[in-house]
Amino acid sequence: MTNDVSIWTALADSKRRQIINLLEEKPRTTSDLSEFFDVSRFAVMKHLTVLEEANLIKVEREGRKRWNILNDDLARFLRTKLTNDDGPYRLVDILGLLPGQKPAAPMVSMGADPIRVEQSILLQASPSQVFEALTVDIDAWWSLRVSTGSQIQLEPTVNGRFYEAFNSAGQGILYATVTYIKDGEELHLKGTMELTEQVADTSALDNIVRITLVAQDEATQLSLSHRIAGGVDRATRDICDRRWHDILNQDLKPFVENGIFTKDNP
Repeated sequence: MTNDVSIWTALADSKRRQIINLLEEKPRTTSDLSEFFDVSRFAVMKHLTVLEEANLIKVEREGRKRWNILNDDLARFLRTKLTNDDGPYRLVDILGLLPGQKPAAPMVSMGADPIRVEQSILLQASPSQVFEALTVDIDAWWSLRVSTGSQIQLEPTVNGRFYEAFNSAGQGILYATVTYIKDGEELHLKGTMELTEQVADTSALDNIVRITLVAQDEATQLSLSHRIAGGVDRATRDICDRRWHDILNQDLKPFVENGIFTKDNP
């Protein structure tokens, strides 16, 4: 069995502990796991390599798919070592305990698998024009708002805020923060987004929006992916899908192609 040092080194990282948590529910492909993290697939694969080298996971390949499977024997060993029994505990619930201690709280499920909203639209404008509309000029066309007379702001920098300012006194609502940004090419946001009441009620960590821009002759292909986790039902997913469609087709498109200000507060 792998020595303790390599096991604890592998489990010291929070993302690797989250991977273990996900794999305790069921085996998952590398692509499946990548959906839970706002980092590159390559970064996820590096974490998986560390876990595999520590013998915490096993890998089975099916064609081009890589299935990552929790090493149940080692998981049982760790539970017993840390709690003196192989109880119904997740490893992430007990890793902070000393040997012999038991978790104070019961096991908590990660919930339903995430669902995704996918949108794509061809805009008759350059990637730089579209990117400027998504960031600098977003208040001119973003129509989905919580308050009348508010301003929508997106700070185009890592950790920048995407928010609605209700007034000059600092009141408002934070929709998301920027986790990745590359001028004219890509924008990632993490937050509630406030597209529906149900989505707004979930953790900000459960909502990731990725927007990519690709030049197509004199136009731009915009692709949007919104991952929603936390047990959101299919009806909520459909609401988000329709609202993203309206935002892109009725708000953004007229603005970047014809300069039409579609700002329309409720």
